[in-house]
Amino acid sequence: MDGENQWHLFLNNINKSRRELGCQKGGENEAWFRGHSNSDYSLLPSLFRHFKEPNKSNNWQRVWQKEKDLFWEFSARARELHGVAETDWDILFAMQHYGTPTRLLDWTEVLGVAVYFAIQGLESPSSETSKKSPPCVWVLNPYRLNECSDWGDDLIYPPYLGWDENQNAYYSYGELLVEKGVDWDWPVAIYPRQRTARVHAQRGWYTIHGDKFLPIDKFRDAHKYLRKVELPFGALPAAVDFLELAGINHYQLFPDLQNLSLDLKEKHALAARKQGGS
Repeated sequence: MDGENQWHLFLNNINKSRRELGCQKGGENEAWFRGHSNSDYSLLPSLFRHFKEPNKSNNWQRVWQKEKDLFWEFSARARELHGVAETDWDILFAMQHYGTPTRLLDWTEVLGVAVYFAIQGLESPSSETSKKSPPCVWVLNPYRLNECSDWGDDLIYPPYLGWDENQNAYYSYGELLVEKGVDWDWPVAIYPRQRTARVHAQRGWYTIHGDKFLPIDKFRDAHKYLRKVELPFGALPAAVDFLELAGINHYQLFPDLQNLSLDLKEKHALAARKQGGS
């Protein structure tokens, strides 16, 4: 099968997955997407990937301590956020977008954005086929995820995640960290305020893990809310053409002056354009 047909098959499989998950076009439940450059990767947040068997009791405590250390030090040292980030949740989302390990996973409501991240950094198809697994895009029904997680059939506003019955008030993220757990186990689909240019440009959403440090695809009933669609190596040139036609590039997703300069260099042939972006 040639590359164009492989690309069309990929798009058909995306649409099939959306239908199976109850995210039909024109329906009330929109799908979220997440691109991975290797379809063997599981949906585990970056914080937990640094620990072997993070759910073991001794490792669980180490993860919890590391999360607290990262959050409080980032909060203290991120001068650009002082006076700008209004809540602990805003700080957590900034940590995620600038690469600090967290218990969050990034998602987008735009398929093209997920495809961009799935193929970013990959070389030509001929040099990639020796690798074990092609890239992929995960398709999620966040409403069904929350139903399975016993949070109801809607997205959750982050400040409502932690309820203190004694104080009759909600915990902030920082206050959750001084407890002995976040008080839920399954991942939860949340809607953040899109305060940063990156989150807004990428049409970003999040899932946040609870106190079971497992990949989302390993939780029970994952078939009800989640699908993985592989993007064949042969379809990469068609995917790159699609992104170019859709105007999805590095500067569009990372809108700052440094990336504007890089985009201009690529546009005027003063720097090589990489597969899937800059």
